[in-house]
Amino acid sequence: MFAIAVGGTATQIVNFYTGESPAYFMCKGHQQRVRSINWFDSDMGFVSAGQAGDVYFWDLINAKENAKISDKDFT
Repeated sequence: MFAIAVGGTATQIVNFYTGESPAYFMCKGHQQRVRSINWFDSDMGFVSAGQAGDVYFWDLINAKENAKISDKDFT
């Protein structure tokens, strides 16, 4: 998996091997630009930090099971 910045405030996840990028892998929520991403060791999710100081937890396993991605704001 790898991440692509989309419009500065969203992150699109793409499967490196298949090129697939389903809609539930579009991670939106930041009010300003995404500044950094830290992947989980399992590659099944990540934490992103925004320019405004907001931090989001993205769980890609639950996103696939629920057909949407959910975020948890820790600011």
